[in-house]
Formats: sequence, structure tokens, C-alpha cells
Amino acid sequence: MDTVEILDEGPVRYVWLNRPTKLNGMTPEMKQYLVAAFDEASRDRNVRCVVLSGRGRAFSAGGDIRTMEAELSPGDAIAQASANAQVAPALARLAKPVIAAVNGLAVGSGFSLALACDILVARQDAWFSQQFRHRGLVPDSGSTFLLARQVGLYRAKEMVFTGRRVTASEAYDLGIVSHVWPAADFVENVKSYALSLAEGPTVAIGLAKRLLSDAFETSLASAIEREAIAQYAASMSRDHAASLAAFRDKTGMKFEGR
Repeated sequence: MDTVEILDEGPVRYVWLNRPTKLNGMTPEMKQYLVAAFDEASRDRNVRCVVLSGRGRAFSAGGDIRTMEAELSPGDAIAQASANAQVAPALARLAKPVIAAVNGLAVGSGFSLALACDILVARQDAWFSQQFRHRGLVPDSGSTFLLARQVGLYRAKEMVFTGRRVTASEAYDLGIVSHVWPAADFVENVKSYALSLAEGPTVAIGLAKRLLSDAFETSLASAIEREAIAQYAASMSRDHAASLAAFRDKTGMKFEGR
């Protein structure tokens, strides 16, 4: 698993794509490692926020070109593509906030990977591209689902059809990126921001994440019903009880994430 590096700093787990000489191009094995890493973070109660980033000058250049050259039967090719796309579902079921810290280029399935995270932050010189068209391919790894919901159908089509470069500033304007930070301050800002999320009410954030992720596939009536169930679950958490006591006693509040 040396191509995926994991480091804990307090309640924040950092997951690094670690093929810097290949611009963190992802092999099928790397994607399996990422699924395992996110599932492990989901089970670890000490982890309250996850940061995904890339070593070197790239977030990820997408899929490793060499793995695309193998000749497979139609059934095997579809099965492999489906297996390679399991990172996005793993991120979706991780009931904790996940930050994509985009430190450089994020293209192809690297862009898809960033979109699958909950919040994107970017270094000022980072950029994005749906460059699948440059390989004669269609977006994968959940990109058609995620990008269209984020920027709208017609903007998504334009980005996919042209494969053009999207700067961090434009990504911010499109609502893809929540924060853009100068390169000199990027690492420290990421750490500070991740810690602020990790110190929040993790149970409530995880429940809200699921509700928001399903928002486009449900009716208003169903959303209200599901909110009521989630609200009950959140009200049973230790964090909710502690917040009520802190409000009543006018004391400082520190969430435990439970």
C-alpha cells in the first residue's frame, strides 16, 4: 500500500495518493487500497474527518495509462470499470466529512475522485479537467452523476465535450471548490480547516451528509420523513446531550463526536 499513504493527526486522518513521479496516476490496485482506507476510516471512531490529497505537484492525473492498454472481453472490461469505480461509493458511505485538498492538477478520474469528496479546497495554482475526451473515453468513477449536479447539465456537457482546463478560481465561481488558498498557506489552511470539522458533532454531520447526498433522488415528503428519523438519531447522541447541558449551564462546549 505504499502508493496510498495514511497518516493520523489527532482526529484527522490524511490519505495521500503517493505516486508523485506519475502525477499520482491511479492503478486499479490503488483504487482498491483507497476503498479499504475509507472503509477503515469509517470504522475507526477516533477518526472524525478525512483529508484526501496528493503527494508532489498533482492531486491526480487520473487513471494510469498503462492499465488502459490491456485487451479485455466486453464482460471483463465492464466488470473492471465497475470495480475501479467503487471509490466514490466508499466515500459516500463514510459518515464523516471528507475534504479533497487539491494541491495541483486533478484531471480525468482524478477530477472524479475530488468530486466524490464532501468539500473541495484548492491551492491557487491547481486546475481541473474532464480530459476523458482526449483519450476517446467518457467520464467515469461517478463524474457524470456528480459534475452535472454540481455545475448544472449544460456546463457539465461543455466541460466534458471540450476537456478544457478549469482553474481553481473558476472552480470556485462554479461552486465546485469551497476555498482557494495561496500555495504558501495551503497546507496550514487545510490542517486548520480539517481540524475545525473534526471538532464538530460527527454523528450529526454524518447523518446530514447522507440526507444531503440523497437530496436529488427523493421527494420533499420523503426528505422530511428521513430528516425526522435522522433527527431522532442525532438527538440520542452524547454530543447533543452535552450541548444542551452546556447551553443550560452557560459553559464551553466540546464535542466528542459520539
